[in-house]
Amino acid sequence: MLLRSIVLCMYLACLYELSHQSGELQLLFFPTLGAFGFLFLARSQREMMKVSSAAVLAVVFGNTLYFISPGVGSFFATALLVVFLIQKLRLQAAPVVAASFVPYFAKPEAFWTVPMSVFASLAGLLLVLAAATYAVHAGKALIAGMGWTGFAARRMDAGE
Repeated sequence: MLLRSIVLCMYLACLYELSHQSGELQLLFFPTLGAFGFLFLARSQREMMKVSSAAVLAVVFGNTLYFISPGVGSFFATALLVVFLIQKLRLQAAPVVAASFVPYFAKPEAFWTVPMSVFASLAGLLLVLAAATYAVHAGKALIAGMGWTGFAARRMDAGE
């Protein structure tokens, strides 16, 4: 969990820096991404995919309603629609609702920019966390294969 947490923070910091270096990449970083990352630390790969898919769908809903009318009525409709989506999918993932509001704060000029940015950011997050998980499992297998079973097991073998 520690390695995955460090990798998560590094990913968020890199995206934050990247989004500030280039105007075209500004939407790659959004604060809710940190909430997704924290949520994903304790979730299975299947659950992460389900939540990410729901988030991208929610952003498409929010973005569509924003482009129809950027007012309070469409904001309310977005919130209502996404809450129903979360309930229908039986998700325990509040960041999905927050992600659907990104268009209302980012004020995109092109329709595709927000959904594609959210998709790319979440896909990158999933990839980075999967790589960190693989590294942890590979490290444990390597240690177990060499006969290193950890400090407690060595103490037990020594009869302490």
